[in-house]
Amino acid sequence: MVDDQQRLLDRIAELEGLLQQRETAHQKLVFSMSLLQAALEATTDGILIVDRSGKVSDCNRRFVELWRIPAAVLDSRDDTRLLGHVLNQLKEPESFLAKVKALYARPLEESYDTLEFQDGRTFERYSRPQMLDGESVGRVWSFRDVTARIQAENEALRSRTHESMLAAQATTLSQLSTPLIPISDEVMVMPLIGAIDADRSSMIMDTLLTGVATRSARIAIVDITGVSVVDTHVASALVRSAQAVKLLGAEVILTGIRAEVAQTLVSLGLDLRGLVTRSTLQSGIAYALGRDKRAAKQ
Repeated sequence: MVDDQQRLLDRIAELEGLLQQRETAHQKLVFSMSLLQAALEATTDGILIVDRSGKVSDCNRRFVELWRIPAAVLDSRDDTRLLGHVLNQLKEPESFLAKVKALYARPLEESYDTLEFQDGRTFERYSRPQMLDGESVGRVWSFRDVTARIQAENEALRSRTHESMLAAQATTLSQLSTPLIPISDEVMVMPLIGAIDADRSSMIMDTLLTGVATRSARIAIVDITGVSVVDTHVASALVRSAQAVKLLGAEVILTGIRAEVAQTLVSLGLDLRGLVTRSTLQSGIAYALGRDKRAAKQ
């Protein structure tokens, strides 16, 4: 009798131990599921998990928000109904559906691509198999809204393109504002039009020096007939340019000299020796070509 009671007590203790182990395992499972669900909801990506039979195993709220899934469609847990709802949102629904079917047919493959929406949004789509004991039991889909990033990249590209265009235009305008035209092997003409500021003065000198050095020119004609205002700043810049060209062994002829320009040049008190002036471009060219011929005979 005592032995029977003891065996009963031992069996009860064993069952209680098993129940305690099961309760502990259940609590760990509940905790793990809680962690998994929290992680699933915390991500900024929309997550969808579909089993091998085409039933929705799970998804997070972000997925529902991104794809704007109605409650009735979501409650059906039917992947086919989900696909039917999302297709009309896409620019290329056929390629989207073809990719889905291809991956379901090859359950071990992973995939990444981008999706463009009718409303201008862009998603990144990533998919990989759900594995259990080395076998695929479903597929996990991840969707990330990268619209803001794509728009920022496109805006940056547009900005760079615009800046490149502006730089090209500035270069063209710079070349047009300081044109240097060869009229013989050793004579060049720079006809200037419009206002001359500090930046343009610097470009005039750079263009003259580069042109004279590159072409080994002996004479550079600078015509200021079209320059609206020749004040002390402009006159001083022109004289400095002429002096710089002279250091290269070439001569500058300044044409288009009006009475007020002559007065300005004289009032500067600069050394004008070596600076040839003519009233018109025509007379300056004639003078230069005459000098060129005489030099050639020598």
